[in-house]
Amino acid sequence: MTRLLGRTLKNFSLFSSLDTSQLQTIASFFTREIYEANSYVININDNIDRLYFVESGSIQIYATSKSDVGQSLFNIYAGDIYPLQELFGSSPFKTIAKAIEPTTVLTISMKDFESIMQHYPSLNMHIISMMQREINAYKNLIFQKVL
Repeated sequence: MTRLLGRTLKNFSLFSSLDTSQLQTIASFFTREIYEANSYVININDNIDRLYFVESGSIQIYATSKSDVGQSLFNIYAGDIYPLQELFGSSPFKTIAKAIEPTTVLTISMKDFESIMQHYPSLNMHIISMMQREINAYKNLIFQKVL
């Protein structure tokens, strides 16, 4: 299982620079989860304490309020990681993540992921680059909603 998971991790751009041995080492920290279409991956009251690496399928991310599911923000697909912003502290807003179709994700606790980042510092620059793209996407989303 760990060997297969290591090969799967190689498909994520974040880990593309790691060799097979390194991928096998970090694969043991991940868990594979399968979600049916229309099921919640992250619900409104969930504590966000892990990252979700989308292996297959797609997930819709919604902004929420105290009273209901709000506006659809964006979708994430195979190869995407969510919620990266949680690595830098808890987000000021809550989101819900719902599988659009049958979806498989690899999950890892924030704590374990932070340990991996310390052990493999080359991942840090890649995370910064990914965060910059995410910030730009959020800015574009805001401009679309305002204009």
